Amino acid sequence: MNAESGATAKTYPVSIDFRYDDANQRSQLSDSYRMAIDVTESEDDGLPLGIVAIGLVVLGGAGYALYRRE
Repeated sequence: MNAESGATAKTYPVSIDFRYDDANQRSQLSDSYRMAIDVTESEDDGLPLGIVAIGLVVLGGAGYALYRRE
């Protein structure tokens, strides 16, 4: 999950509950669930793995096409 670039790096508290209909079609509200969301500084790890993998597939396909052509 990503946060906006201006977000302060810290732990944010989150509380969530769910509204649902029970078996008798009555609206119910669940207990509240509390959790923490950690926002950290982004780390620049270079190229994303997906882009590298796609590049390798394209290069492999081009190499195979050249090999089959000869």
